Amino acid sequence: MIKKSIILITIFLVGYFISSKFIKSIDRTSVKKTKLSFSITKYDFGNLQKNQNAKFYFKYTNLGRNPLLLEKINTTCGCTVANWSKEELRVNEKDSLLISYDTSKPGYFTKEIMVYSNSETSPDHIFIKGIVLK
Repeated sequence: MIKKSIILITIFLVGYFISSKFIKSIDRTSVKKTKLSFSITKYDFGNLQKNQNAKFYFKYTNLGRNPLLLEKINTTCGCTVANWSKEELRVNEKDSLLISYDTSKPGYFTKEIMVYSNSETSPDHIFIKGIVLK
């Protein structure tokens, strides 16, 4: 009786893991890829005063054959914030995402921003740097 239960549980778990991997692979392949192109990928703020407004718009274009959707944007710290449109961008359309940096702490900074989308190159990387003066 115990052997039958162990065999049934093993069969169930193996089936579950196989089906979950299959479903995940279907989800990834069903997303239509496109091409995201940034006009520039690095921006230097130069010298900033402490508590100065530090914002920059990274402009991008959908150069692919399918609509572009920016899914999420990760930054390397809480001092960098991204704001972007959650709407799909049609082929050959342009948009921009706003990157804001908190200048409350003096010193040199360099930050990487990872842009996750349905782009063939996702995640795409953009960078900011600068110096916050005392």
